[in-house]
Amino acid sequence: IIANSRRFRVGETARLECLVIRNDPGTPYSWTKGSANIIENDRISVTVTDTRSILEISNLQSSDAGDYTCSKEGLQSIGVTINVETGPGMLLKYNIK
Repeated sequence: IIANSRRFRVGETARLECLVIRNDPGTPYSWTKGSANIIENDRISVTVTDTRSILEISNLQSSDAGDYTCSKEGLQSIGVTINVETGPGMLLKYNIK
């Protein structure tokens, strides 16, 4: 997963990009935060092509901090942890996998 950062401030936009070297058209991607599937809404969008999936979370909130995983059926899953600063000198911190 390629992330524009692993550390963000409340209100910023996080962009997580999952790249697959082996092109396997038609095999779906999935994104999870912890064990929950990501559901698109007015702040969260997922864009998919044959070789990549992009998860974008706008107007980050402290509740968006955590472990995100990209999976594509038949391939190894990969994860990244994002941290969200909630104010000056304050950081919700998670260990990077």
